[in-house]
Amino acid sequence: MSPSSSSSFVSITFFSLLLVSSLSFSSSSSDDISELFDAWCQRHGKTYASEEERQHRIEIFRDNHDFVTRHNDIANSTYSLSLNAFADLTHHEFKASRLGLSASSAPLLVAKGESVENVGAKFQILLIGGRKELLLMSKIKEAALKRKVVTIDSYAGVKSNDEKALLEAVAAQPVSVGICGSERAFQLYSKGIFSGPCSTSLDHAVLIVGYGSQNGVDYWIVKNSWGKSWGMDGFMHMQRNTGNSEGVCGINMLASYPIKTHPNPPPPSPSGPTKCNLFTYCAADETCCCARNLFGLCFSWKCCELESAVCCKDGRHCCPRDYPVCDTTRSLCLKKNGNFTEIKPFWKKKASNKLGKFEEWVM
Repeated sequence: MSPSSSSSFVSITFFSLLLVSSLSFSSSSSDDISELFDAWCQRHGKTYASEEERQHRIEIFRDNHDFVTRHNDIANSTYSLSLNAFADLTHHEFKASRLGLSASSAPLLVAKGESVENVGAKFQILLIGGRKELLLMSKIKEAALKRKVVTIDSYAGVKSNDEKALLEAVAAQPVSVGICGSERAFQLYSKGIFSGPCSTSLDHAVLIVGYGSQNGVDYWIVKNSWGKSWGMDGFMHMQRNTGNSEGVCGINMLASYPIKTHPNPPPPSPSGPTKCNLFTYCAADETCCCARNLFGLCFSWKCCELESAVCCKDGRHCCPRDYPVCDTTRSLCLKKNGNFTEIKPFWKKKASNKLGKFEEWVM
């Protein structure tokens, strides 16, 4: 194990021990919560603009901690909660930032902040763990986000409140559905078969990618759009076959899937290199950054291995466009996200002709 991997393992293990220890009590002291919150901030890269804001977030975190503890103490619950990446948000803040269902003229459901344009996806059927669990996993290539590689010709709706029809559709391809995601337990969901309670007021869109059964309980395999730090690496199990035609959280009420009948457009010609000046070029997916300049005139260029990157003034580093603020003193790339600042550390490239860039992590 490399030193960086060992350090990451120790950090995650320490956070997990703190979490288990903290959740074993119905109430915790201020010191316990503060220590747990510090570990949580480090794990999720959270910083705050002021000490006053940080104290405010600690109180919200404490309230969410108590809610998680109370739920996980319920002996017969089919699912559990955790202090995930949204544990410093009030339920009102969470709903305002993450919920909001929109439907275009075509009946394809889109979650708030989610784009379905220019995304190519291929689906395959996998048999998981010998449990005869049908899982349709989407493989979305990074290149598909940059150019149109797949076109969707039409959409088909699934008969409302008909779970049998929905099951038949999911057996053939992933199906987009509307659900009610506004329950507080949904915000802090961790694992298990989600069974509610929740209403059927649809306010969020998710993707059903398969189905399965566990201990006699049937469930849908649902892919959410909130990142891998929520649920089971971004997925959840939601109970099906409950006898309610609308389904848990209204999952049977509004469903659709794309139809493909025509061939895809031909791939575009590869783009040429990025021109820095008359004599210097970088690759097509890189950014030219000035390494040395005199009186505003650049006479030495380096290539940042990020497309449309932000070049830092030190001439040694660059930041991705979604983390556009260079903090060369602390070797960080920053971005403002609501009431806190998200960070990513620089990573220095050994090659002398390449600029250092940020270190990727799983959100």
